[in-house]
Amino acid sequence: MSYHWNFASVFENWWALAIGVAGTLKLFVVCLVIGMSVGLIVGLGRRSSRRPVRWLSTAFVEFFRNTPVLVQILWFYYALPILAPIEVSPFLAAILGISLNSAAYSAEIFRGGIQS
Repeated sequence: MSYHWNFASVFENWWALAIGVAGTLKLFVVCLVIGMSVGLIVGLGRRSSRRPVRWLSTAFVEFFRNTPVLVQILWFYYALPILAPIEVSPFLAAILGISLNSAAYSAEIFRGGIQS
């Protein structure tokens, strides 16, 4: 049995794929900058000698590391407009969910690096 691969429809719609790649790269850059910046601040907060700062940083890390990022994105998109009168676009919900999740992981990386 031989199968003939047909990529004609992919090549005909290259512009749609290019728009998707551009959107993904834009999301990646924005989330990288926000996630690393917030992660550094939270990581430093985890090493703080002030108990409230350390407690808030630990709560942030534990909350965002222990919930799936897809749940966070859906929560920002559907629940945040219900709780607060804020209209959230799908792109902004993705930025919030991915950035805060990566910030929590980055905070632990920065904290571990500082501690060692």
